Amino acid sequence: MSASSNFEGESEPVGVPFYFYCKKIPGEIKLEILDGARVIYEATPEKKDGISQMVWNYSIRTGDEEQQTGERGRRSSARGGPAAGPGEYTVRLTVDGTILKKSFKVLQDVF
Repeated sequence: MSASSNFEGESEPVGVPFYFYCKKIPGEIKLEILDGARVIYEATPEKKDGISQMVWNYSIRTGDEEQQTGERGRRSSARGGPAAGPGEYTVRLTVDGTILKKSFKVLQDVF
C-alpha cells in the first residue's frame, strides 16, 4: 500500500497540545513545562476568554532564550534548538495567581 499523493488538508501540529478555558480575559497568564523542578519551557498564551490551545513542540527554552544544554535534549526541536526526550513532565498554567498543574508523559517515537 502507498499513501495518496492527492491528499489535501492540514496536518496536526507536532508536539503536545494543551487546551484551557478562561471564563474572562485574564490579567496575567503563563504556561510552563517542568522537568522535575526545573522549568524547561515558558510561554505567554494569548490573553482571551473562552477556550484556548497552545502546542509545546518539545523545545527546551525559557522566555525567548533557547537553552543550550538539557539532560534529555537528545534530538532537535522544530525550532532547531535542543528538544526534550521521552519522560514525565508537568505543565503548570498560572492565571491571575491561580496555579494549575498536570503531569504527562512523552513517549519514545519508534518510527
